[in-house]
Amino acid sequence: MSDELSLRIEELVAENERLLKDLGAYERERDRFRHAIADITGLYFLTGGHGETDENLLPEFIRICPAYGCAWEQVYVKTNKTVSYEGS
Repeated sequence: MSDELSLRIEELVAENERLLKDLGAYERERDRFRHAIADITGLYFLTGGHGETDENLLPEFIRICPAYGCAWEQVYVKTNKTVSYEGS
């Protein structure tokens, strides 16, 4: 009985780790979607980019509108700092 219980606990731990990983992916996709329909959600959204692009085709500058219908944009400069959601 103890071996069965240990096996079940290992299965539940593995399932929990998988679900937490999936939750992270879901949250990123949810945020992406919410910003893609800024006219409905009222969230900020990317309006364009300019300047030189790097090997990943990312521009040096991006323009962000703080809310749909706003008459101005903010320009952000690339910092070359990378944040990875993949495990190390």
